Formats: sequence, C-alpha cells, structure tokens
Amino acid sequence: YRPGHALNLGASRGKSEFIIFLSAHCIPKNDNYFTDLHQSLIEEDLKCVGVYGRQLPIPCSGAQNTVDLMLTYPTEDRVLRRTPLFNNANSMVRRNIFERYHFNENVTNLEDLIWAKELQSEGYHFKYTSNAQVYHYHGIHQHKLNTLSDRLANSLKVLLDSGWLSIEQPDFCNYK
Repeated sequence: YRPGHALNLGASRGKSEFIIFLSAHCIPKNDNYFTDLHQSLIEEDLKCVGVYGRQLPIPCSGAQNTVDLMLTYPTEDRVLRRTPLFNNANSMVRRNIFERYHFNENVTNLEDLIWAKELQSEGYHFKYTSNAQVYHYHGIHQHKLNTLSDRLANSLKVLLDSGWLSIEQPDFCNYK
C-alpha cells in the first residue's frame, strides 16, 4: 500500500493547470464542490501550492470519527504558512508546482503531510477552505481500523528516521 505512488501516477496522466485529489470514498456535498476548491486556490498568490477542503462525517462514522472530523475540519478558512498541514483526500493543487515536488512513495500514509513540510521549507504555503465540503466516513485517526495503526507506525518511523519528526525522550528513558 503506497498512496504516494498512486497519487503521483494519477496526477502524471493529466494535463490541466490544476490537479484534483479526491479519495474514492469521499462524496462531494454539492455541485459547487470543484468551483469552491478552484476559487479558493486562485484567490491566493502563486506561492500557495494547494487548497484542501472540509470533511464531514456521515451517520455510520461513529462517535470517535465524528469528533475527529469536526475538530480537524473547522468552519473557518485558514492560510497555512508555518504549519505543514494538507490533506489530499479532498484537495486541489497547482500542476506546475506538483510536477517539481511529488508525494513520497516510500510511506504508507502521511504522504500529504511530508509533502506539505517539504514545500513549506521551499517557501510555499497551503490553504484550508471550509466551503469545498465532502462526506468522509472516517477521521484522520481512522478509529477501529487496526491495520491503519500499523501503517501509521511505519510512516512515523520514516518521519523519525528522516529527521522530519522528533520525539523528545526524558533522561530516565536512556537509563541502562
């Protein structure tokens, strides 16, 4: 399971100025979905790589996933210049930038956060819009999906090994 590879491959097949990423299990809330993503992105300067939209729970999402989605995707828009946040499950990016910077193909998830961190280190930024809404049955933690825990652990190891993420350990953990 390598989502970065699949996303890069799909994006390489298109020719339009913008690339839309929409997870197969995300359902746009209304007919203005693409227009809302596009408008939100073009109103920003060219250093804004992409925009991602709001994700809403559905009745079968369960309590934990519902809370996760509601906390992660608020009702107000944000421009993210210092915080490396991006979610490719519901997003649009500028092709000219994506062709230079692809998703990491060696991780099993969090490829969008790794990508956001890389691009922000190059001076780019992202935007979150609450207008482009999709229904998504699970939150970012995907509660009760045990195989995801294994994939997250693998991705966290990649992030730690690459120096992107560090976890401080108290001195008593180094006791021998």
